[in-house]
Amino acid sequence: MLTLANTVLKNRKNAILIALLFAIIPLMGWVADVIVALVTLRKGAKEGGIVLTWTMLPSLLLALKGYPHFLLYNALAGSVITYCFALVLRHTVSWASVLQAAVLIGVGEVFALHIIVPNLDAAWSRELLSYFELLRQQLALQAGSSDMKAWAELLGRVITGLQIGLLFIYDIIILLLARIVQARLYNPAGLRPELYNIRLGNFSILIFFLVMVACLLGNAIALDCLFLTLIPFIVAGISLTHYIAAMATVSSFWFIGFYGLLILFFPYGAVALTVFALADGVFNIRQRIKAKYQQ
Repeated sequence: MLTLANTVLKNRKNAILIALLFAIIPLMGWVADVIVALVTLRKGAKEGGIVLTWTMLPSLLLALKGYPHFLLYNALAGSVITYCFALVLRHTVSWASVLQAAVLIGVGEVFALHIIVPNLDAAWSRELLSYFELLRQQLALQAGSSDMKAWAELLGRVITGLQIGLLFIYDIIILLLARIVQARLYNPAGLRPELYNIRLGNFSILIFFLVMVACLLGNAIALDCLFLTLIPFIVAGISLTHYIAAMATVSSFWFIGFYGLLILFFPYGAVALTVFALADGVFNIRQRIKAKYQQ
């Protein structure tokens, strides 16, 4: 991997050819996105933008052939957003800023889609209900029509934000992979402090509480944005957990248990991590932990 990264960073031609090759290979487009992010982190907006433009060509050609979802999901929601996140990280060296940018972009996209497509949740509910009916027929499921309708209506209210949130999680993972490669090449000791000190500020907390209050008041768009606003706090909560574990020098087996429980009981774990991150944003738990262990 490091050899490939060195080849990519050697010159623009190498970066374009290798990224374009991976963009063409099925299921390997994520490597092209890592290359775009790596070039952007190392060489800046211009070089990263040039490589990004070339990697978008296969998706553009497929869109012209009648497959627009490739351009929407692969290029715009994948490569372009990853490029934007890489720019934020390059200029701020702050993962909290990247997460905050993700929330602002995501909430803006949800609002725009609800404005462009009136009754968007109802449209999604109809699509989901048709899909559920098809599944019931093909798999001979015993689910009743009323149950499927209820699930379709529930998912229809949140699926726009859920899709955008999942795509942003992909983008953040791609950026993390690029940052890991960059750190291993140029500054191996620099990555851990970045990842262990993700602390969200007052602005992120304000956005979170505004969305929560709007949800409680029954605002449909706010409900669609809820998952998006949770993502930064889940990530910040994981970061804080790692920081405390590092200060306490716990065994690596502890992390296996932590992530195992998080996967098995994700809804409860997500809520706990969110509360943890909110408390850190208000009370700066890291500073208190650091003071305790330095006594």
